[in-house]
Amino acid sequence: MIILIIGLRLNLSPMMISWPIYWLIHLLVAAAMWLASTVLICTNRARPTPTSIKTIPLLRNRE
Repeated sequence: MIILIIGLRLNLSPMMISWPIYWLIHLLVAAAMWLASTVLICTNRARPTPTSIKTIPLLRNRE
């Protein structure tokens, strides 16, 4: 996905791409990265590792 954005930057000038679409692509990439990070956190909780065992009680105490 990031490679596509770099390709768009190199091949097309910013004037050819309207700025709302340009920023929308960046927002989609940011949302995809955020979703990937949350999925990784959920899978780490499902399979307990020494680090997740330490962090889960801390998260419960904050609540």
